[in-house]
Amino acid sequence: MIETVLFIIFGAVAIAAAVLMLLSETPVHSALFLIVNFACVAFFYLMLEAPFLAMVQIAVYAGAIMVLFLFVIMLLGTERADKGPSAMLAKPGTRYQPVVALGLAAILLGTVAVAALNVDWDNVTDGGGQPRVRVGMFVNTGREVELVIGETVLAESAAYGSATEYVALPAGEYLLHGIDRETGDHVFETSLTLTQGSVQTAVVYGVGEDQTPAFALVDDLPGATSSGTGRLTVFNAYGEAVALQDVGIVQRDGDLQVLIPSIAAGAASEPLELPAGIADSLRLVREGQAAVERDADPLFNIRSLEVSQNTNLLAVLTQQPGATFADLRVVSAETEFSFGSPQAVGQLLFTGYLLPFEVVSLLLLAALVGVIVIAQGQLAHVDVYHRSAQRIARRRVSRPLSSVIATQVQSDPTEPPQLPAGD
Repeated sequence: MIETVLFIIFGAVAIAAAVLMLLSETPVHSALFLIVNFACVAFFYLMLEAPFLAMVQIAVYAGAIMVLFLFVIMLLGTERADKGPSAMLAKPGTRYQPVVALGLAAILLGTVAVAALNVDWDNVTDGGGQPRVRVGMFVNTGREVELVIGETVLAESAAYGSATEYVALPAGEYLLHGIDRETGDHVFETSLTLTQGSVQTAVVYGVGEDQTPAFALVDDLPGATSSGTGRLTVFNAYGEAVALQDVGIVQRDGDLQVLIPSIAAGAASEPLELPAGIADSLRLVREGQAAVERDADPLFNIRSLEVSQNTNLLAVLTQQPGATFADLRVVSAETEFSFGSPQAVGQLLFTGYLLPFEVVSLLLLAALVGVIVIAQGQLAHVDVYHRSAQRIARRRVSRPLSSVIATQVQSDPTEPPQLPAGD
């Protein structure tokens, strides 16, 4: 509730400052109102939990750029413009410009109003909240398999230990097919239920000696990771419960640190945040074999796991038919930021809309240069108009000044003064 109230208050202040910036007759006052508008935008960034953008808004726009604007205004001398007859009225052919400007503004507002009235706001949905899903292939069928979910082809040939790209689909129930590319037969098929806003990996893994396909949906936690960390999720397709320990950290009692005490067969662990870099001291052991002891028999030693910030890692522990050892395959993906978050907006802006953003910046720069040139011409015309008015209003003397003085003193001012004659 408090966020809504603050948004309404600062939104009203921002709109009022923008209107006063346009209506103010003094350029310096317009610049100051623009600074107020920039400060309100910075507060909106704080409400979106983006303090860095808020500080950039204050330091760069409200600070450096507005100082440049004020410097240009004072350099051109527009802050000393007199409130005399307007150049718009003094210059022929420009008195209708305010009417044209108001007409164009009315057309713009009318277009926006028509567009807003024609939108069915009750049926507007959050397109960014659609479920996103990918498929991880961790069953070795020995055949080239095409992965299809619903009517969407995710991969024409899925290799063991790989994962497809994420695909956004409407929420609902879908069939996931694995089709043999040579014969066209269905290798496996399962039903998936996708919920609104979910980001998941459909893991296909093998069970038993015959590697019967089994399926599981693993949630990929959205949002940014902590500073300097990445996320690791372990999925256990080995067949018995396992644990994850760090052999590089020894407790006071001599035991090793257990990062994940138990991961059931066919289940995924909770996301674990690891420091960014190369993790080389992790290992997976059987849960019932004294997982905290240093000499426990490991199922798999993780020696070179690359962890990056804002990256989700999915490690799938499997066992190949006839093999006496476990196999671990890792797939990674950039974190999916929640729709409307500052991270998602920034990612969309600087990937999909960077070129239009830069084009608009160039247009604004050209408009600024044009305003400066027009302002110089208008001020010069106002100065010429004022000088002409002063010449017209100047008092004209019908007689020379010497004649006026002579009439007042009844003498000829051109003759030198004479001393009175002595007796």
